[in-house]
Amino acid sequence: MKFNHLKILFVLVIIFIGNKFYPQGVDSLQSLFKSEKDDSVKCVLLDLIIEAEYDDNVWPKYNDQLLNLAFSKIAKGEATNRSVFFKQMLGYAYSNKGLIAHQKGDLKVALAYYNKALDIAKEIEHQELLALVYNNLAGIMSFQKNYEESIIYSRKSLELRKIIKDKNGEFQSISNLATALNAIDREDEAIALFEEALADSSIHNFPERMAVIYQDLGGIHLIKKRNLQLAEKYINKAFEIYKVQNNKRGICSIYYSLSEIYIMRENYSTAKNFSEKGIEIAQELGFVELISMHSMSLYHCESNLKNWQSALKYYMLGKDMKDSINSIENAKSAIQLAEQNKYEQQKAIDQAISDKELLIAKEKESKQKIISSFIAVGLLLVLILSFFIYQRLTITKKQKTIIEKQKEEVEAKNKLIEEKQKEILDSIRYAKRIQLAHIPNEKRVEMMLNNLKK
Repeated sequence: MKFNHLKILFVLVIIFIGNKFYPQGVDSLQSLFKSEKDDSVKCVLLDLIIEAEYDDNVWPKYNDQLLNLAFSKIAKGEATNRSVFFKQMLGYAYSNKGLIAHQKGDLKVALAYYNKALDIAKEIEHQELLALVYNNLAGIMSFQKNYEESIIYSRKSLELRKIIKDKNGEFQSISNLATALNAIDREDEAIALFEEALADSSIHNFPERMAVIYQDLGGIHLIKKRNLQLAEKYINKAFEIYKVQNNKRGICSIYYSLSEIYIMRENYSTAKNFSEKGIEIAQELGFVELISMHSMSLYHCESNLKNWQSALKYYMLGKDMKDSINSIENAKSAIQLAEQNKYEQQKAIDQAISDKELLIAKEKESKQKIISSFIAVGLLLVLILSFFIYQRLTITKKQKTIIEKQKEEVEAKNKLIEEKQKEILDSIRYAKRIQLAHIPNEKRVEMMLNNLKK
């Protein structure tokens, strides 16, 4: 099947128009995906569904479909122009798998998937994918409080995104960079970056970006206790956007920030209310990190409200969640290594298949050249033979013409001779008749002699 760039472009235009006039953009994409037959277009549609879907219980399922489809197409040895495309899609799917693992606190698994995506990005020299992976690695480094490394990855990501003019990606890199800068007491630089990104997002009407920036700006003022009122203002702006988008993870993190604000204000009942809502969503989605964070907020709230039994329950839950982050990683490290080895083995198999196909193609080309040479020589011999046959036929024809002409001349001469002979014979016969006319016959002579005797 031919890699149809025009078809993909046409589908994207239809999607853009559909999303502009109809709010049910994800539903439209899902309908298109179900009816689509071309695997390349299906990959593009899956990627768009993943980007458009905010429900963390939904989009990972589509990401698994993207990963399986891209991996199977690469394993089957697609044509070169398509294998690069499917590797790109596989890289995005691995990056998304890393993000899911990161959100659930499985840092080793997250790093394993990010490294797979990084290997693919370098192999196919895809700047957009490379920038995305660098940005995700920056997030991991910040989570591990390795802020200097986070800044390095964030700057690499931001530099690439400026080169390829990826405005939406730039803000993500800026967000990670500003977060790391803020963590090492360079909050003024962080705020300046966020405010620049916020102005750009507002001009281009990117509410998703604006929500994240509002939340990050609120977080800076909250963590540094610079201005709780301004922090709450920013966080509530982000909250309104997340509610419109039904972004449960965003809402869950906002509940944590609001809970922290009211703990600082010593309004523990309101803080408890926010964290109870937040932990319910975190447990529903299985986000270990957010469960841990809300558990500790509830521990502080219940302790200050003198609810000692509940306080102990949430303290133990928070501790278990922190411990589980490491225990989950240790339990899955063997799986991660197995998956990494599987990918490397598959990559080697793909390369061997590719080399074999190339060798077969070269042998086929060589055989074709030999066959073509024989055909060419054969045609040349046929042409030479045809030329000689033609010359021979021409000579024979000329000779036949000469012989026929000579024959005609001989026949004419023979006819003339015959006519002469006939004339001579006729003359002889005529002379003989004359002679015979004047010479009497024997009987007459004898009669005349007898008469004389008498």
